[in-house]
Amino acid sequence: MVKGETKVHYNWVDWGKAIGIWLVILGHGNLVDAECRQLIYSFHMPLFFVLSGYLFKELPAKERIKKDFHALIVPYLCINGVCFLLWFVGGYLMKPEYHWNMEPLVQRLGAILLGIGYHTDFWIAVCTPSWFLIALFIVRCITNTTLPVYHIALCISALCTGYLFSCFEVHFYFTLNSVVMALPFFVAGIWMKKQLSPIPWLWAVVCLGILLLANHYNGRVDMATFNYGRNMFLYYAGGFAGTFFIFAIAQLLNCYSNKLIRVISDGTILIIGFNLLAIEVVSKLLGIFGFSSEENGVVGVAISVIIILLFYPGILLSGKYFPCLIGKQNRF
Repeated sequence: MVKGETKVHYNWVDWGKAIGIWLVILGHGNLVDAECRQLIYSFHMPLFFVLSGYLFKELPAKERIKKDFHALIVPYLCINGVCFLLWFVGGYLMKPEYHWNMEPLVQRLGAILLGIGYHTDFWIAVCTPSWFLIALFIVRCITNTTLPVYHIALCISALCTGYLFSCFEVHFYFTLNSVVMALPFFVAGIWMKKQLSPIPWLWAVVCLGILLLANHYNGRVDMATFNYGRNMFLYYAGGFAGTFFIFAIAQLLNCYSNKLIRVISDGTILIIGFNLLAIEVVSKLLGIFGFSSEENGVVGVAISVIIILLFYPGILLSGKYFPCLIGKQNRF
């Protein structure tokens, strides 16, 4: 780790975030087959919440809210604003059936303001992956106001609440269902900051086995849509096992410091916000030349790598001219 003036930097965390965001890109669209997408979904968002917990620092409530508002809510509004404008110009204004019809506008603007990360019977999410920013903001606020001695009680409460919500199919706005699913992972990340040591490869292999078994028996899971799969226990077993396996890989790569990896790690918010748009554009361009990820998984992997590389200059430019897009404040 490298000490800076205001915070401690962990190189292996950069690798973990870079691997995680690459998995997010692979899991979206049709870049890989259904079985691979199911496996990725079983742990890629738990990975991010554990890493976020690992980097979390408790602050006075007012300072915590202000800091996280600039780091998460401002990017959420900016990214959704850009996506809404793209839809408004490329969709609403171009389709005669939309003209003078306010419902499509209300459906999308309402989804943004209510923090809805998926399509419902009425609301239409403009940028579906951005639910993560709202959920992380709430998770951080809740954890910050809970004394460490009560973190176990907080996790138990989240598990019980999640179980009841799933039994009665209760869904709330502002991604509160996802918050309930994510809290145990985030709290575990906080605990790991004090306890985590290099993960032996024997344990990494065991974690991989648990991940594969949990994924096989639990089926498709999705934190965004509040889907534990067939069994809540298997959901958390797979989520933690997959996270530990990626941790082992990241720790193995810790000795390699790479600017590309650090930039990608710094720009995960931007990639989360615009990866679906990037996938659509790159896939269509490659489709012109006869390449399709639906027919060849290798093409899908290639597309994901191309997208990562395309985001690199975008992250650098955003950090310089539009830092709000990557969760940083303007330097005035």
